[in-house]
Amino acid sequence: MAFFTLSATPATAKREGYFTSTTMALMSQLGERRIVEAKSVDGLKLLILSFGRDTALQHPGKSFKIMVTVNRGSRKPRGFDAAYDSEALG
Repeated sequence: MAFFTLSATPATAKREGYFTSTTMALMSQLGERRIVEAKSVDGLKLLILSFGRDTALQHPGKSFKIMVTVNRGSRKPRGFDAAYDSEALG
């Protein structure tokens, strides 16, 4: 199993034509970080959705992006890099 740290960073997305840009406040975060344990990418997706739901309830009206960090010493589950790169983690 792998351990991950989830954090919510204030962010806004701006769409212009075919492009979307995201502006983030990298030195601040909403709420507490959460350390989770997952066996698979699908299991991690569910944990990320739960974290996002909890953050949205605690900070209504705030826009944020969830950052996912693999904890040191953990092995990423198969398919993690592809899901992360394609922004398919949720």
